[in-house]
Amino acid sequence: MSYYQEWAKKNKDKIKEYHKKYWQENKDKIKEREKIYKTTERYVKWKRDYRKIEYERHKDKIKARKKIKGLVHQNRLKRLPCQICGENKSEFHHPNYAKPYEVYHLCDYCHKKVHINETKLNDIKIYNYIGLLKKRGRPKLNN
Repeated sequence: MSYYQEWAKKNKDKIKEYHKKYWQENKDKIKEREKIYKTTERYVKWKRDYRKIEYERHKDKIKARKKIKGLVHQNRLKRLPCQICGENKSEFHHPNYAKPYEVYHLCDYCHKKVHINETKLNDIKIYNYIGLLKKRGRPKLNN
């Protein structure tokens, strides 16, 4: 390990403080540099390739999100309050991406708790929206 690496390991707080101060003093310059970089051909190519790789890695998650998002967009599905705390603004949680229409309604806070395994969903009803895929007739909203 080099001298600098050892020093950096021992002085993480100093480095963090330095970067924070530098950001505060040069915020506009940094943002302008980033804005210019994001228009370069190199960045555009990297971003396109990165998106393809991420799509392949998380194809099942993306497809599950799109299916539920489509139902919401078509007004076939309403967001319900959080099933844990009752917060009105909720997100959808897919416990199994192979079953994209089975979701829980969770607020941002409870959703994060579920993902870090602090909260269990054992006693909570899972909603299955496969029945909303009816092709004919007027779409019905769930209440």
